[in-house]
Amino acid sequence: MKKALGIMASLLGIMLLLNCGYGLAASKEATAPKPSAADEKKLAEKRKLIAEKQKDLNGSRWEVLVQSRDKKEKDEKDVLTFQDDQIQSERLSKRGFGSTNYTISVPGGEGAGVWESMKTGSDGVVFMRGEWSKEAMSGSVNEQLEDGKVIKEYYFTSNLRKTIPPTSKPEMDAAGMEAKDAKALLLPNTGKSLIALEDDPLSAPAEE
Repeated sequence: MKKALGIMASLLGIMLLLNCGYGLAASKEATAPKPSAADEKKLAEKRKLIAEKQKDLNGSRWEVLVQSRDKKEKDEKDVLTFQDDQIQSERLSKRGFGSTNYTISVPGGEGAGVWESMKTGSDGVVFMRGEWSKEAMSGSVNEQLEDGKVIKEYYFTSNLRKTIPPTSKPEMDAAGMEAKDAKALLLPNTGKSLIALEDDPLSAPAEE
């Protein structure tokens, strides 16, 4: 009996502790300061600016000149492609560092944007950072190879920007077909699509 009472007392103690912890957490949430209207407006403006910068960068290709901090290494040319919300370096892809996602920030509040990305491969890790405004871009590349035993630093510049499609995927029409295939289904001398006629039987040509 004494043992049973001891177990019940222990359970009651645990329940009291849990209730106290829940009450403290709830009180902290209740007393946490809410962001002011001005702070929420600034946050919304920042998100909007980052989205605009993302749209500006995605769908662009840059021919860049890569120079090593080590003067013994020769300058190299590279092509940076921003498509599908990812960055691809032609120079690094040949070494097994494929396309990766990137983040965008606008440290100055407006004007130039900054992108950053990290690539991993069998040789190690590569960190990339760039700043761009309109037709100009500059940045740095930090390569940490052989488990960090070998570190190489580069910087790059570019004034050669080209516009490309923002996505590498083919355009699809409403029926899920590629646009070029949909055009092939136009009725001769009408310009009307067979897909449209199937959706609207009243517009189909009358049978003789």
